[in-house]
Amino acid sequence: MPPYVAIKSLRLRRLALLLPRWLLAPAVIALVALLWSIGALWLAVVLAGACLVGIAALLWWRWAAREHPPARPTLFVVRHRQQRAVRVLRAIERDLAQDVAVIESRARRLEGGATPDEPGDHR
Repeated sequence: MPPYVAIKSLRLRRLALLLPRWLLAPAVIALVALLWSIGALWLAVVLAGACLVGIAALLWWRWAAREHPPARPTLFVVRHRQQRAVRVLRAIERDLAQDVAVIESRARRLEGGATPDEPGDHR
């Protein structure tokens, strides 16, 4: 995502356009090292601490603003569940129709005078 989309402050937006994000960290490290080397220790510590706090705030903001799944299922999910339920019901209907056909054929055979099948014979 380009930096000018996420940054609302005009001053920070200009800075982000001048320095890409991958150059910002080495620039801050170099500035802190320069301040440290010339003897401005407290200024270097404050700058480094401010950068760490800024990074932590940015990471927290990204975590807090992350996208959550919708509270209710989407229409796609509802339709998928409906289609799956219809498929299951049709499979049950086919099985029951097959069982009814078997029972009707055996009933017709018994009405015709045939002997019942053996207990282990399930055709």
